[in-house]
Amino acid sequence: PMRNATNVTALLSAPLLAGSQLGPYGSYVALCALVPWLWAVRETSLARTLVLSAAVGISYGCIWAAWIPATLQNLGAPALAAFIGLAMAAAWVKVPLFVFTGVVIHASRTTSPLARIILPSLAFSFGEWVFGSLSGGIPVALLGHSQINALGVAQLAVVGGVPILSGWIAAINCAISQWLQGSAQSARASIALFTAWLVTMFFAMSVASMFRPDVDFEDPISLLLVQPDLPRGERWVEGMQHHNLNVVAEYTNRALKNQAVRPNAVVWPENMLTTALSPNSKQAAELQKWVDLWNTDLITGMVRPAVGTAEGLYRSSVIRVEPGRGIVDAIDKERAVPVVESSRTIVSPSTAERLFGAAARWPKVEEVTSSRPLRGNFELTPALCFEVLFASLVDKRRSKRARFILNLSDEGWMSSKALSHQLANIAAFRAIEQRLTLVRVAHGGVSAVTNPFGERTLELRTDEYAHEFVSIPLSALPSTSEKWGIASLPVGTGLIVYSLLGYSNRLRL
Repeated sequence: PMRNATNVTALLSAPLLAGSQLGPYGSYVALCALVPWLWAVRETSLARTLVLSAAVGISYGCIWAAWIPATLQNLGAPALAAFIGLAMAAAWVKVPLFVFTGVVIHASRTTSPLARIILPSLAFSFGEWVFGSLSGGIPVALLGHSQINALGVAQLAVVGGVPILSGWIAAINCAISQWLQGSAQSARASIALFTAWLVTMFFAMSVASMFRPDVDFEDPISLLLVQPDLPRGERWVEGMQHHNLNVVAEYTNRALKNQAVRPNAVVWPENMLTTALSPNSKQAAELQKWVDLWNTDLITGMVRPAVGTAEGLYRSSVIRVEPGRGIVDAIDKERAVPVVESSRTIVSPSTAERLFGAAARWPKVEEVTSSRPLRGNFELTPALCFEVLFASLVDKRRSKRARFILNLSDEGWMSSKALSHQLANIAAFRAIEQRLTLVRVAHGGVSAVTNPFGERTLELRTDEYAHEFVSIPLSALPSTSEKWGIASLPVGTGLIVYSLLGYSNRLRL
């Protein structure tokens, strides 16, 4: 009975972890979300540790990505296959991390209390970093992502990315777990780590602002963000392309007529036109007429012909069209959504089709290497839909002259807005890491603007035509002094509090 109770206790970490990614209080929940799992595997066999860790990982993934079955069914997958897809995705994304950390916990069980805090937290941080760096990795629902509502804490992402945040939160969980076991040293560590977390939450934004380099705010970039409301089924019909282009262009034209000063660029979302756009096509000529009429750049996502000779592939691209010049630059997608969009073969196409039916027969993206900024009158850092998950990819596309991060997305294929909100929250960390404003424009999802500190300053209403003029000030790369200033806040606070607690304890003795 005790063993069964311990198993149930471990599984409580799954809903707590999922809850930590939602709502304004999720940042607090994350501080204890791992405790039930850590408690359950504290003094058990390696085999049982592996089983419990895998169970927590797959349960967490299934709860966080509960939208997958309905989405796959919406795309044509059978009901059973849709739930198999959920289990497969959860197992791949979360089980390796929890199993690896579980092994480290088991291996360090005879070490000192501080080592039992430090080693698992380093394992958690390292595991997330590795999985986010792999070409087949999917860095979603990281423990550090839970801190988006504690923006002061989230600023640590500028120092070492989201994994460093995850390691810190994991350390707090480890300390609390051992404190519950009666360890006085872990009690001091828990209080010190939590105090450092509180101090960072309230003061890190001020420290970040203090050390930020001076920039010229008199040279802003003005954008017109346009969020269409075209049904996905119509957008992917070849005969509807001319109609769709003109409907959105007319809407854009009306918005520009009410503006005295032309913006630097108009921005449309990903996959605005879904039949292959070539420079000499009728669609390209029609698009150019509108851009010439507006006398301003257009930046949008378009489907373009594949580079290779394989059938059924297309390039998902962000293009820049200038008045009188046509397409002056384009970047192709490198990371596409697995199975439903990506052409990478996780399983053979025939196996995928037998398992997922029509959901596996949608046209596939030919993923290519395009790690550079989008150039033109001003440079920007593009990230198409799913690509915004990958910090390293965004970093490669960021230049010193980049004015903002542009995340164009097509989320009309989703059955709910859950993933869209999740992606928008994760995208905020790219703004923090690069200290650039992030502009997000989506079909059927969240269109928003996030400032370089991760604060959402604008959000358009979803599922309707909407537009907004925004001004993006000049920003700068995070400085070394800013990184040291932010990093020293939690480290210094934690060490001071831990030392004071130890000194007061010796005085009592």
